[in-house]
Amino acid sequence: MLKKAIHSIGDKKTYIIVIAIVIAYIAYAVSLFTWCRGYYTYEDMFGPLSKHVAIAISIALFLLASFLYFFSSKRGDGGRGSILPIIVLVLSITSIRILPDVADSYYDQNFYDAGGHMTRGAFVTLTGHSNPNVDAYFDLQPAFFWFTAMFINIAYGTPSTPNDPIFSFFVKWFHVVAIIIYIPILFEFLRKYGLNYGETFLALFLFFVLSFSRFHYAAQTYANALFWLSIALLLDIIMYRDTKKIFMLMLVFTSTIFVHEGVTIFMVAALTSATIALLLSKHARKSLPTILMLSTYFLIAWFLYLLYISKFTLSNFAGAVISVIKRYLFEGVTGVASQGVYRAWKPWEEIVMFKAVYMGMLIISGTISTAWMYKATKSGAYLTRAFIILGVSIAIGAVATGLGGAGYIERVPELLLPLFSLAFVETHKQFNKCKYCDALKKALTTLMMFFIVTAPFVYFSGRNFQSVLTSVDNAGNFLRMHTQTIAELYITTMVRSAYAPLLTNSTFTSNTLYWLQIDIQTLYYLIGNLQIMYQHADYARIVCSVIYFNPSVQLLYC
Repeated sequence: MLKKAIHSIGDKKTYIIVIAIVIAYIAYAVSLFTWCRGYYTYEDMFGPLSKHVAIAISIALFLLASFLYFFSSKRGDGGRGSILPIIVLVLSITSIRILPDVADSYYDQNFYDAGGHMTRGAFVTLTGHSNPNVDAYFDLQPAFFWFTAMFINIAYGTPSTPNDPIFSFFVKWFHVVAIIIYIPILFEFLRKYGLNYGETFLALFLFFVLSFSRFHYAAQTYANALFWLSIALLLDIIMYRDTKKIFMLMLVFTSTIFVHEGVTIFMVAALTSATIALLLSKHARKSLPTILMLSTYFLIAWFLYLLYISKFTLSNFAGAVISVIKRYLFEGVTGVASQGVYRAWKPWEEIVMFKAVYMGMLIISGTISTAWMYKATKSGAYLTRAFIILGVSIAIGAVATGLGGAGYIERVPELLLPLFSLAFVETHKQFNKCKYCDALKKALTTLMMFFIVTAPFVYFSGRNFQSVLTSVDNAGNFLRMHTQTIAELYITTMVRSAYAPLLTNSTFTSNTLYWLQIDIQTLYYLIGNLQIMYQHADYARIVCSVIYFNPSVQLLYC
């Protein structure tokens, strides 16, 4: 294996790049394990990258060296049997998505709401059913919790306590499961649309590095993969009119409806955009009846599902759409957009703006690259891709901004990122065939390098509570062990109890279960005033009785 890797390095230039990759990765790992200790504070706006400048420099150098390796070896299928691209890709993925969690001994969860989703899965595991009367999430994305329950029973059996290892695995390392799910789907997606072996690894590298959201334990982590698979099948039907894929696509559509309600709406926007593209394309119009039939099936299935769950969510869904329309009518596009990035605490507002610019550049550059490919090839598939990117970005992006931006708007470029990665590689390949495109080729390469250096800062930016401390889980265990039934232990009950005094300016009431960690997190994101945060925490200690505490968390009864 080692001989294969060494033999595949080939020329001196590649040899130097590989050495640089190894040195930079070692420097990054050493710096992480040296300085990435202790709790994160509001000053650590870029997570581990804020701990020491050496961490930021070493990860940037490593990613740039890895990009140069894939970029210089992307042409041709030579080296198909080489293990070296796989090694570099694995190092690239672990550098951002795994190594920081290993280095920081205080991390217990990969994302701050992973524990809440895990508890919902535990509910189904222990009771045998979901219950929308307890939590609306059960009917918004039921298949996710059902699958979780089955997986827990198959892989572990019936858990008896919240300390069972299967729960810790889900909330801490679920992103590893997601990566394993994503790679084969994305690999086939990229290979199917013309990328050779080396180019596919470059596109995979771009996807995992430029992706700025954590693949945490949540329904969308599964739904994203279904969305990408559906786009791959859809384009396959458009390009090759492969009718055998229709039934598989219908199955994916149905699964998506039950897995995640938000991605289902993304799918509606994508199908609508694809239909418009086929109407405008002379070369792919023959596929229009098939796409219309699939769209009809999907909309009917979704409508029937909404009717089934109308008792719980249909009115909320309609209310959210109406509120978004009202916001645009009364506040205008500028007013809605400005509120989407507004935060009371100015440093946090600057971080949100930084991420918004990054996302906007991704969407615009991906759309332009795909449109260029259509102009160069006149292929209906490229026109369809361009319309999917544009349609999803405008339709869903507008709704997401109207709902408040932040976590909503992030989902747009995250779902479209495989198409962006594919477009960047294809466009650069097309530039190589063009005699007068040297300047454009250099501009695209520079843009890619900018994205790669910026991506870790976006990924870690502002999410100081992205991984809940071990002590918080201990407090949660205390709650579970002192609760009579599974319904009463629900994390959402704690969250609402904590949010109510903050958002309504009301005083603490009796029988309020109060988790001080949730209080601090809420103030950090929604209010952003450190002085108020400290005052509120002190007031809680005065008027409430402490029933559990440790250095970072206090569980209070008010």
